This record gives sequence, structure tokens and C-alpha cells, in this order.
Amino acid sequence: MINFFRKIRKKLADDNKPLKYMRYAIGEITLILIGIILALQLNSWNDNRMVKAESQELLDRLIVDLERDLLYLDAQEKEYIIWLQQIDHILYQVLDNDSIKISKLEQFIAGRMSMNFLKVDQITFTEMFNSGKKLKFNNGQIIREIKEYYQYAEIELEKLNSDNEIFYKWSLETYGDEFSIIHRLATGRNRDFIDWSWRNDPTRKEYRHFESINIYYKIAIEENLKIIHTLKDKSKQLIKRMSEEFD
Repeated sequence: MINFFRKIRKKLADDNKPLKYMRYAIGEITLILIGIILALQLNSWNDNRMVKAESQELLDRLIVDLERDLLYLDAQEKEYIIWLQQIDHILYQVLDNDSIKISKLEQFIAGRMSMNFLKVDQITFTEMFNSGKKLKFNNGQIIREIKEYYQYAEIELEKLNSDNEIFYKWSLETYGDEFSIIHRLATGRNRDFIDWSWRNDPTRKEYRHFESINIYYKIAIEENLKIIHTLKDKSKQLIKRMSEEFD
């Protein structure tokens, strides 16, 4: 079509008609400008389409990461709840009860007497915000919400894991004798020769130490569960927000 109009304008110019030649020249320039604008718009449309498609792909991957983290956090939560039940059994059944014979490991030990190292998957998040990739979302607030979630997870888990490590080292240093008993129970060595007479005597050092370590252990587990619950709630909300982004 453009070539057709060019032929008409060229013919008018060839007839040596200055005014019509000027119109031809102006028309030629206009066509060139229109072509440039159309090309720019097409390139911009393609770029936007590619950026939006890549943004959606990253969001889809991030949702998969968060759903995997939810499964992981669920497993951690279930394990910690079991440990709490074991601690309650020790505090309210084993201690102060002569009728219970300590013959099974689960009667005397809660968990591993240490915390798990908690984490979340940040691979896709790092790629989204540290690689310089362009992102395009319908609502720019989603970027802020994603960053806030992972910043919260990084800060809180770093503090929590550090506290867990400190608790474990402190427990070993403070209650070494009790850990020795636990080790013997765990390995099944000399179980029948352990002196259990302190279990019904709150004045005994062994009683106070063992009660204290289980109380502190319970507090530590409850602190871990608080972070787990908060992360689960935040991740569920974020999954919902991201799922709505491209609906």
C-alpha cells in the first residue's frame, strides 16, 4: 500500500509540478515517520509481552517454592508438636511418679534435645530481584509484599537458628550429666543401672536440672512454632495474592 502511494506521488513529481512534488516529499516523510512509530510500538508491545510472560513464569515458580515451603513447615510443626507432648509427659508424668519404670526411650527424652535448622527456599526470589530482570505486574504492590515476606523470613530465621544453636550449647555445658543419662538411654547402655531415686525429690540437683532443661526446651520449641505459624500464614497469603495477579 505504501509503495502504491509512493508511485502516485513520484509520478506527480516527474510531471514537474513543484507544489505536488512538495506534497509528495511531505507524504514520503510522513510515511517514514508512521513506519518508525509503528515499528517502535510493535517492538514495545513485544517487549511488554515478553516481560509479562517472564514475570508470570517467575510468579508461578515462586508459588511452587512457597507451596514446597509450606509442606516443609507443616512437617516441622508436626515434629515440634510431638516433642511438646513428650516434654509434657516428662514434666507431668515421669517426674514425681515412682510407679513409672524408665524402660523406654520415649518416656525420658523429648526430641533430640536440640532444634531443627529452619529455612525457606529463596532461589526464585533471588533470581527475581538480584538478576536485574524486568518485572511487570498488574499491581506494583505485589513486589513489595514478596520482598517483605522473604526479608521477614531471612531475618527471623537467622535469629531463631542462632538462638537454637546457643540453647543447645548452653544445655550441653549446663546439664552435662543429664545429657550423659540421655545418651545412655538412647544407646541402650546401662539403662537398668541409672539411679532414678531423684525423680520424686524436687530438692535433688538432678531433679532441678532435668526439670529446668525440659522447661527451657519447651519454651524454645514454642518460640520455633511461633515463627513457623507466622511463616505459614504469610506464605499462604502471598500465594493467594500471586495467584490473583494474572487471573
